[in-house]
Amino acid sequence: MRYSGEANGVHRHVKLVYPQKADGSGQVSVLSPLGTALLGSSAGQAIECNFPGGGRRRIRVQEVVSQPERQLVPKPSVPASYTMSFSLGF
Repeated sequence: MRYSGEANGVHRHVKLVYPQKADGSGQVSVLSPLGTALLGSSAGQAIECNFPGGGRRRIRVQEVVSQPERQLVPKPSVPASYTMSFSLGF
């Protein structure tokens, strides 16, 4: 994800990862305050979150670079021949 601080305009690029993969150099845990604030956000959205040692700041999401869950193979649709119809008899 790419975001910028609304107060200072500084741009940052981070990747949301599971806690054990967070390394402090651009890989942010989804359980951290920043990670939970960014999780599920979309480009153009402004959010407020807590930063370590920096208090609460407002940031704006510039771009969602990658969403691996969206790349999952979709489930096949059910063919029309498998649909059921019924009558309640009224």
